[in-house]
Amino acid sequence: QRLVRVICPACKTTYTPEPIETVWLRQELGEAAGSAALSHGRGCSQCNMSGYAGREAVYELLEMTPVLADALNKGNAEFSRAARLQLAGKTMRSHAVARVLAGDTTVAEAMRVSAQIDE
Repeated sequence: QRLVRVICPACKTTYTPEPIETVWLRQELGEAAGSAALSHGRGCSQCNMSGYAGREAVYELLEMTPVLADALNKGNAEFSRAARLQLAGKTMRSHAVARVLAGDTTVAEAMRVSAQIDE
């Protein structure tokens, strides 16, 4: 799990994403990225001009099943393949994108969390 900053409700506004954010969203959402209404905080006295107020967890859950336990005994590569199949796209990154689409956090925050995941 990771924490993403939540957009300040007092100064929340819609915006046009930066080109790099658009590219990243297209990788995650395909052509649907162009129709997404994105938000960010402008900064105000309530959020100390940061545009954020609070944090929210984004996470993924991998339940250990007999199939995964067997794959673990066969090695890391086999376990990774079985885990990806079991997650079926419900990853921490997809959860972060869902929080962006819900207007809870920014694309920049989702990208930051994703960079931590990829390291």
